Amino acid sequence: MKTINSIFRFLLTLALLVSVYFSGYSQNGKSTVKEYKQVYTTYPYSDPSPVPVLSQLYPYFRYDGFTDKPVQKEWKVVELENDYIKVLIFPEVGGKIWTAIEKSTGEPFIYYNHAVKFRDIAMRGPYTSGGLELNYGIIGHTPNCATPVDYVIQKNDDGSVSCIVGVLDLLTRSNWRLEIRLPNDKAYFITRTFWYNSTPVSEPYYHWLNGGYKSAGNLEFIFPGTHYIGHGGEYADWPVNKDNGKKFLFMRRIILVVISHIMYSVNTPDLPELTGMMINSE
Repeated sequence: MKTINSIFRFLLTLALLVSVYFSGYSQNGKSTVKEYKQVYTTYPYSDPSPVPVLSQLYPYFRYDGFTDKPVQKEWKVVELENDYIKVLIFPEVGGKIWTAIEKSTGEPFIYYNHAVKFRDIAMRGPYTSGGLELNYGIIGHTPNCATPVDYVIQKNDDGSVSCIVGVLDLLTRSNWRLEIRLPNDKAYFITRTFWYNSTPVSEPYYHWLNGGYKSAGNLEFIFPGTHYIGHGGEYADWPVNKDNGKKFLFMRRIILVVISHIMYSVNTPDLPELTGMMINSE
């Protein structure tokens, strides 16, 4: 009997030790958030034109001056990190998710542009490639895609960390916010958006996230939805073109992939709910 009791106590002690060990192991992972300045090679843009654009862009100004001469410039970086990945956010460049890096290999899984090179592409002019760009409002690269936005960082009760970016869009007088949340135990980050129209007028709600990804010919882009939309507002079936049977899922080179959710106004009830979007695929 003493032998049985000794064995029982030994097994119970061993079970408790194993339980405590694995409990501590599962809680070791943690997410952190920090802010710092980092120097990047930068091709800046000019001061704004003193004359506002008397078009659908009003009351914004345009930036019309660009350069091929780089400078070394400090940029504010918000870094979210856990045991698996690291996410860099640039609140001074439209709140863009500048890159996300898988830590075991050190390789980015969102294109990491080591130069901040502005070119005249967006509605107000400056646009820079790489990362994951945030766009809200009317069709086009949002007026705030290259200028500072508001942001706040926070540590959440579940152990995750967040950076929330946003700004007042003057074209629609609506406020948008995007939370970038990094769980403490996952190899991915989550985005959650909040967009509020405080006016009594129906406004276009056009939202898209724009990212560049390197393709070797067998990249498959999987996204739910039934339609895609182009730059001109035209839309067609997704993911297969019913007219010619072409599949839009497979990409052959570096492309521009656009993930979109269209929240159309009450004045356009005839449009389908457009939940998938792709531009410039080949």
